[in-house]
Amino acid sequence: MKKLMYVMLTLNLIFLLFCTLWNFAVDNDMRLYDGKASISIEKPKEMSNKEYLVCLEKQAAMQDTDIFYVTHDYTKDKYSENVYATRHDLSFLNLSLEMGGHNELYSTMALTGSKKIYGCNLFIEYTIYRLTDLQKYGLEKLVFYVNQNKSQKMLSQLREKDITANLISSHQSKKNYQLSFGTLQLIEIILGIFLFTAILFHMFHKSKEIAIEKINGLSFWDVFRKEIREDFILIAVISVILIGTVAATIVLYWEKETLLLYIEIAGGKLLKFLLYVIAAYFLSCIYIYAQCSIRNIKGQSQNKELYWIITIVRMLIIVILVVNTSSIFTTVQTLKTLNDSNLRINKELEGYVYTTLRDPDMLLFDEEEEQKFREHCQHFVKETEKKFQGIILNTSSYYLKKDDKQYHTESRVITINGNYLQVNPIYDMKGNLITERDFDPDKFNMLIREDEDVNQAVGQLLEDVNFCEKAYETNRVLTKEDVNVIRYQKNAKIYALNPFTNARYSDILKKPIMYVYDDQYCYFMDMEVIISNGAYLLKCDTENPKKELSSYLQKYELDKFIHETPFISNAFSDEISYTSNSLFTNFAVLILYTIPLTFLLIYFASLYCANKSKEIFLKRLNGAGYFQCHSLIYLVELAVWLVIAIALLWMDILPMMFYVLALSDFLALTFCIRYFEKKNMNEILKGRL
Repeated sequence: MKKLMYVMLTLNLIFLLFCTLWNFAVDNDMRLYDGKASISIEKPKEMSNKEYLVCLEKQAAMQDTDIFYVTHDYTKDKYSENVYATRHDLSFLNLSLEMGGHNELYSTMALTGSKKIYGCNLFIEYTIYRLTDLQKYGLEKLVFYVNQNKSQKMLSQLREKDITANLISSHQSKKNYQLSFGTLQLIEIILGIFLFTAILFHMFHKSKEIAIEKINGLSFWDVFRKEIREDFILIAVISVILIGTVAATIVLYWEKETLLLYIEIAGGKLLKFLLYVIAAYFLSCIYIYAQCSIRNIKGQSQNKELYWIITIVRMLIIVILVVNTSSIFTTVQTLKTLNDSNLRINKELEGYVYTTLRDPDMLLFDEEEEQKFREHCQHFVKETEKKFQGIILNTSSYYLKKDDKQYHTESRVITINGNYLQVNPIYDMKGNLITERDFDPDKFNMLIREDEDVNQAVGQLLEDVNFCEKAYETNRVLTKEDVNVIRYQKNAKIYALNPFTNARYSDILKKPIMYVYDDQYCYFMDMEVIISNGAYLLKCDTENPKKELSSYLQKYELDKFIHETPFISNAFSDEISYTSNSLFTNFAVLILYTIPLTFLLIYFASLYCANKSKEIFLKRLNGAGYFQCHSLIYLVELAVWLVIAIALLWMDILPMMFYVLALSDFLALTFCIRYFEKKNMNEILKGRL
């Protein structure tokens, strides 16, 4: 049992090292925003961009503080943030910077002429520019970051200069990391349970020794101190050595400026871990010391308790393992779908880019501004739709729920335009190709499958459109006579053209109800969504699509909302990379759970065979078969799996992997029982049992 305890200690230490590095990287990413408040500032129309930025820099200097703005870049291999900041006090950014002047370029990447930003950049790359370098963007209304304790003074000073500024909130990070804090905490709790179980098993095996010590007059505290001296000091020394090794690596790789931060994080984690080990030993000693008696000396009282403990822990692991394995298969399926889609998109939509809003939080509209924004989006789409072969495919209202057998479609509404039908041909019930010529310009056009209930589909459309129009007080009412319904063949394949659709398990949209984009209903069409998240694709033949589209974005004042126009193929590549990392993470967690499950299964079988060794031996001598000897243990195992199945059904999860794992468990149990049965029989024949 000491081996099992050390295996669990090793797993916990490995996870501890991973957590410290992960927290170290996340902390590095969060430091930029620590103690910052975000404020919305509108540029006065009479000021040029340069004058406006110089004015902001002066106002910040008067408050003895700094101000910065962040743009997000998804076009590189790793997500990066470009920080445009004033440089009155470089400590304002909370980043460790290489010594240099106030006008230097700083970056975590090896850029020409840049100074280094020290720190663990596992998730995000940073580049720091001067605030005045921001003048190339549209600056009409942006969200800047300032020191939280000086935000109110900054706002008052800007308002005195007749510059409209409003406090939004303290910054809260919205970055998506591969593992959430909740997931890490769950793994930490599960591994902690495994470790406590292993320590308890270790103490169970020493119960005979502890019983003798108790009879000889040793108190509980004497026993506890003895156990701590034997095991805990070694554990603490090994832990410190491992943490120190990683710390030394950080000094060599990420420079010494980050060492204190790592020691602070690792020290807290290590102290928490060692206190947990002491608590586990303490509770185990209390339980074993209280139960010790003459029966322990004879080795008769512990087996049933061990059976129950092992069974409960195994059930917990198996439930988590089923969920994790199901997640792995889902991720593999998603990865295959994304890869197939990427190959198809690279072939069919070469040169297409997508528009995306830089951050929904920047859309701080009042009613009048919102109306203006929608109109500008509407005009932008209208002008670029033909010139750049603009394709609209809005799937924001489309989502599926998946079970083991089939897809259950919960919402099937998507929005398309005529250009979509050129890249994804669809045929009507007569076998004719559906084109824009089939649309009625005086009506609201919609496409539904030939087996769809027309009255239900149209009724839902009228309800949704009229509710939206009434909410915005447009005095426009859509009636059944205003709808042109086109029915398409039920075997038609409707492909998703971007990785942002909710059809994650397939690149084919299941039985969609397609609304044709109509700029008369810009409220219902939700223009903000149309120009974001890959819903609007444009064909650009140049290597710099942003430059090609900039005149149209500036014309309709959208350049302040749309800073990047990445190629749609890049979006698939990014999503594939993210999903691959997620798959790797799930595999690592799977291995993390499989190791203790394997040890517990082996120990469970050995304990059973040791306890029933003479009974099994006698049955075998009398000619009993394998299942006649071991029917009880298989009934218990079957009951365990039935309880697990009920728990999974309660969680609405019962994937095919449940049956695979159940079969594997029964086969592994059979193998272990046969091995220990043969071993014990030999020992009995030799007179050792």
